[in-house]
Amino acid sequence: MTKLTLVADGDRQIVVTRSFAAPPEAVWRAHTEPSLIRRWLLGPDGWSMPVCLCDARPGGAFRYEWVNAQGAGFCIAGVFVELVPFTKIVHVERMYLPEATPENHVETRFEPAGAGTRMTVTMTLPDAQTRAAMLASGMAEGMEASYARFETTVGRDALEKSSDYSVETVAPQSTAAVKIAASFAELPAAERAARTALATALPALGFGTVGETYTLCRMLESGKMHYEPGVIVDRSFPAAGDVVASQLPGGRVVTHRLVGPFDQLPQAWPALFAWCDERGLEREGWFWQVYGPTASDPAEQVTMLYALLA
Repeated sequence: MTKLTLVADGDRQIVVTRSFAAPPEAVWRAHTEPSLIRRWLLGPDGWSMPVCLCDARPGGAFRYEWVNAQGAGFCIAGVFVELVPFTKIVHVERMYLPEATPENHVETRFEPAGAGTRMTVTMTLPDAQTRAAMLASGMAEGMEASYARFETTVGRDALEKSSDYSVETVAPQSTAAVKIAASFAELPAAERAARTALATALPALGFGTVGETYTLCRMLESGKMHYEPGVIVDRSFPAAGDVVASQLPGGRVVTHRLVGPFDQLPQAWPALFAWCDERGLEREGWFWQVYGPTASDPAEQVTMLYALLA
C-alpha cells in the first residue's frame, strides 16, 4: 500500500493522505480507543505513551503524553468536535512542549479503498507562520513511523483476527475506583453508589480530564465478588472517602469487543471463558470490562472485555 503523502494547501492548511490494508472500522477504532492508540501512536522508536486519555464523543477531551528513555517528553491535548463512526473525526488540538502551540483544527476522513482504507487528514492552522513551523518540525517522519507501526500491530491484528477473541498484551493503567466485596444480589445498588461517589470525588480532586469507565471483577472464596467500578485517570491521588487510587492489571489478556446492549454481558463472559478453556488458556482470575462512549442506539454500544491470563 502507498505510504504517507503530505502537501501544503493554500496559506494555512496541511493535507496528509495514506492508505492502509485494514478496513475503515479498524483504522477508526485505532484513532478512538485508548487501548489501541497507545499501541501505535508513538512516533519514532524509543518513545512510549504513559498517559492516554480519550473520551471519543462530541465535546469529549483527549490527552496523550509521550516520554523517551532520556526523560524528554511532550503532550497533545484537545477536544472532539464531531465523530461519524468509521467515516470522520473532527477535533481541535494543541501541542505542549511544554509551551502550548497555536490551536490546530484537524479533520480526519476514512474512506473504503478496495479491501482497505484511504485516510485523509486536513489540518488548518491559524496562520502561514504556524504552518511553516509545523512543516519544519519533521512531522511527516513522525507520522509515518506511527502509521507503519499501526500496520504491524493493530492493522495486522485486524486482518489476521480469525474469531471474536484475541490474545494481546496490555499495560497497567492508573484508575480511580470504589472497591466492593458483594454478592450478586448486592451489585446493582453497590454500582450506583460507587458511580455517585466517583462523580462527586473526581472534580474535588482536580481531575478535569478522565478516561473510560470500567468495572473490574474477581470471584472471592467467600462466594462474594471483588467488584471495582472505576474510571481511568492519569495519576495517583490521596483517597477521598470511598474513592481510592487503583490500577487495571497489565499482562497477557484475552480480549473481546462486544457490540450491543449491556444486557448481553451475562452471556458474553461465560462465552469468553469457554473460549479460553477450549484452547488451554489458564485464566489468572481478574476480568474487567471497559465501556466505550454512550451510543444513542444500544445496539451500537461498544464494551471491551478483558480476562487476565496466568
